[in-house]
Amino acid sequence: MSVRDYIRALFVDIIKEQLKENSEPSTTKVYQQIIDHGVSETRAIELLAFYLEVFVKENHFTDEFDNEKWKEFLDKFDYNYHIPGEYEFDVQEERTNLRAITRNYGKIKTNEVEKWEDELYSIESHLLVLNELFEISSYEAKKIIHIVINRLFDLKNRYTSDYTDYAHEDILSLADGLEQICNPYKNPHLYKYLSQYVDLEDKSQFSYIFKSVFISLANVLDNIIYCEKRAGSDGYFDFISQFIDIEECIDDGPVFFFTDETLKK
Repeated sequence: MSVRDYIRALFVDIIKEQLKENSEPSTTKVYQQIIDHGVSETRAIELLAFYLEVFVKENHFTDEFDNEKWKEFLDKFDYNYHIPGEYEFDVQEERTNLRAITRNYGKIKTNEVEKWEDELYSIESHLLVLNELFEISSYEAKKIIHIVINRLFDLKNRYTSDYTDYAHEDILSLADGLEQICNPYKNPHLYKYLSQYVDLEDKSQFSYIFKSVFISLANVLDNIIYCEKRAGSDGYFDFISQFIDIEECIDDGPVFFFTDETLKK
């Protein structure tokens, strides 16, 4: 069991107890709301458990549970329901997507890494923050990247995917965050920014917009695998933490993947 698995199980147990005893009306209300959107009971509990984890961390691990603050938190939370899609996503689909990226968009060559420094930094700094705040492992980081890659291919192909057997709700929620920095169709602020450089309503521009995202995500995956082979499961985050100031990343918040130069590359 990974640290992430342990944390998830801890918060799932708390949510189950709240629902069983009906001790937190806000929890019960949101649980029913999630169910009503087509999410299974098990996944609804997992999603609420992740919300509770975020709430606890935002409140600096205070010992006493504040019912009113929890209600306020849930009332203002921007919910993203992960409703199972039509096609099951699995390890085979991971490989299919990576082959498609290499075939259609190529790879970042070793002598080109500096050219993509800003874009790679936006992804790797984001993952490092997730490692620091949510204790994801490199294994879970790879899953997050694969989910984002597949969501972008789903956008292109107009598919919907089912991640039920692939990842838990916390991992899907963390993937939402990574997607926010690189998918303008999921982030209105990024949409507005990128609209200065490309017509986002023109669907024929998909490859032009997302080529850089695909090859950068694939490059980070390669880096994670390389570090795992060389230095074990903690190797990747140990390595990038030498070059990225984690406190600065947390203070500054997420960085957009796209700069004013990205689409020119």
